[in-house]
Amino acid sequence: MVRAKWVGSALCVLFLAGAAHAQKATERYIPIGESPGLAAPYTMIGQIEAADAGSRTLTVSGPEGARTVEISDLTKIWLDKTGLQQSNTVGAFEHCAEGRTVEVKFEEERGDVHPRRAEWLKIRVTPPTR
Repeated sequence: MVRAKWVGSALCVLFLAGAAHAQKATERYIPIGESPGLAAPYTMIGQIEAADAGSRTLTVSGPEGARTVEISDLTKIWLDKTGLQQSNTVGAFEHCAEGRTVEVKFEEERGDVHPRRAEWLKIRVTPPTR
């Protein structure tokens, strides 16, 4: 009986780890604001106020105020093209333009209530206005 509980617990942990890995693998395809299980302070949605290519930082203004976001070489950047009815694609820092809506997932650092380095960034691409 104890062995069955241990096996059940191990399977549950493996399932949850697999679900987390699956979400990381498919995150680029999820539109801004629709990622399940993500919440502040490790995510935010807002507008880019400034982009500094030299320091690779963004100033993003959201409901809680403005935050500085560090973009490292490991930060994944995606273009959310759901507004164009197209598949999302890989982006680059050069796509970070003032006024664009972004969703930022910060790296979770132990004990850091307000992390700065982005794990990934989604940039909303909208249809041109006429």
